[in-house]
Amino acid sequence: TMGEAMPAPAVYNGILAYTTGAGCFVGVNASTGQVIWMDRFAGLFASMSSVNYYVLPNGTPLFIGGFTSLSKPYGLLIAVNGYNGEEAWNATLPAPNEPYNTGMGDVPPAVSQKYGIVVQSTVANAEPNGTVDTMLLAVNATNGKVLWATNLGRGYTPPAFKGGIPLIVGDTVYVGIPSLGRVAAVNLLNGSILWETRLPD
Repeated sequence: TMGEAMPAPAVYNGILAYTTGAGCFVGVNASTGQVIWMDRFAGLFASMSSVNYYVLPNGTPLFIGGFTSLSKPYGLLIAVNGYNGEEAWNATLPAPNEPYNTGMGDVPPAVSQKYGIVVQSTVANAEPNGTVDTMLLAVNATNGKVLWATNLGRGYTPPAFKGGIPLIVGDTVYVGIPSLGRVAAVNLLNGSILWETRLPD
């Protein structure tokens, strides 16, 4: 591969899609390994954001991965057409929020096929005192339009992996907040916080 391949790939309809640390998004034949398409996004790299997918109403899969950018906005969710690799959309936190460090390139996106929503967590809005916000972002799975962004709280920057991996169950998103030692439940449809719980020490 061009660059390290740390994130887990996704497989749909005979296509295996993966991302790399060189900003590549690659689709290969899952049976033979033959490359079907390869994108290279200049200035971006994937850290630990495993690939997920959403299937459009016409049956076309969109493979979705998180990338870190070397310049503003410092992080993007990118969706590509699973059959030809063409970029379908990209999304980031809405201003004035700003992803920080490898946040968006670290966290695997969660997908609700039922509601057509993609959710990702990232650290953002870093301050000189070493604190960050943990943001939860939801976008329309078809076009990448931001639906909502919720601030889950501010705490000290996690030392390595920068976010909590979201899990969607029905119309609820569950996600960890590493900088606060908390777990949150958030309404998938509007981003409202249902509850937050401090984990035992």
